[in-house]
Amino acid sequence: MVRRPRRPNVRAPGRERTAEPHLGPRCSRARPRRPHRAGAPDAFLIGQEFCHFHPPDDGSLHVALPPAVAAVARQQGWAEPHPMAKRGVVPETVVMVYGPRDADELDVVVSLVRVSYRYAGGRE
Repeated sequence: MVRRPRRPNVRAPGRERTAEPHLGPRCSRARPRRPHRAGAPDAFLIGQEFCHFHPPDDGSLHVALPPAVAAVARQQGWAEPHPMAKRGVVPETVVMVYGPRDADELDVVVSLVRVSYRYAGGRE
């Protein structure tokens, strides 16, 4: 059995709180953005939620990425479309990123969360 590495603190600058997600398991944690710093509408899952982390036993997360980054993440096997995106409920930029299995993969996942945070803040 491969032991998943412990998730690092990927707290966005100035943001120390999490909330229950609008989409996803109740035990997952969402990362909301302040409304006055909001980016494009497709930079969010719902409301000001730009990503949420699933429970540690799963390790995956849902995240809104810039369109080009979401496409590359899907093509390279890091992500797949969110099931609700397939039905048009959330933007196509919302993807599920697979849980990292080692430190190198964790670096990639953390970088995707940082890209999502910047995108939600209006910076691509």
